[in-house]
Amino acid sequence: MALDASLDEAARTALLGKLDAMDRRSEHGAWTRKTLALIAKHPRTAASKLAAKLGRDKLAFKADVVSATAKSRGSTALRLARVRR
Repeated sequence: MALDASLDEAARTALLGKLDAMDRRSEHGAWTRKTLALIAKHPRTAASKLAAKLGRDKLAFKADVVSATAKSRGSTALRLARVRR
């Protein structure tokens, strides 16, 4: 996973800190980077299909995504998770 160059170092550090905190509080382990990378790789894909790719329940998956995007100011987290090829 590569960090999006449009985020400055302070923004990257802040976002990574928020994602790390969410992973530490999670009852099912670290999920933020894997989930956001999957969303970035498969934009406009139904939550049910993305959840299935991760072996997760759709409603729990959606709750995590809503939480991640709210805490990380929306699409900024997706920019952070973009995979460079």
